[in-house]
Amino acid sequence: MRGSKLHLINDAGNAVAPEIAAAVDAAYRWAICMFPHMDAALLANAAERLARSMDVNKQEIGSPRRYAYASMHGKVRDLQKTRAASEMIMPQHELERLGVSAQSFEDAVERSILFQQLRTKLNQRDRFILILLTERDAGPSHVANALGISIDAATKAIQRVRRRLADCLDNAAATSREKQTQISISKGLTREWT
Repeated sequence: MRGSKLHLINDAGNAVAPEIAAAVDAAYRWAICMFPHMDAALLANAAERLARSMDVNKQEIGSPRRYAYASMHGKVRDLQKTRAASEMIMPQHELERLGVSAQSFEDAVERSILFQQLRTKLNQRDRFILILLTERDAGPSHVANALGISIDAATKAIQRVRRRLADCLDNAAATSREKQTQISISKGLTREWT
């Protein structure tokens, strides 16, 4: 269902305007990437209703792309509030394979700190690009299509995301090395005092 095509028609059964179809399709793909635990069928239904609504009110809409993104984001929030979204249940061995389960309390804390650093270093657009790169194996052309930018701009955006991610990981590694040094020093002091 994740790769399904939307059936974007107006109330008369005709295809909606191409700019509306492109905007709604991009907003739908964005919602699928940003909220992978949402039911894709619910998102597809919301996107199809949005296309019909936009077609009826197309003279009043200044930017179809902005309108579609804002509407899809609002619909996702509504679905989450009403708990109409379904979450995938993963078996324990799958979680362990993905490295989600913490080996120790320190690992969980360090992982939490790393994700906080990523949130501060990466803005929403960068996080969206990172999701496309990691979950969809997207290249610059796919990122360009998803964001509505040129391939050169997408390439630069991907490089910026990778650079920021590398900075966060370098900082986390340095912090981990400092902690290991502090632990070994404190262990040495303990031996000297006893």
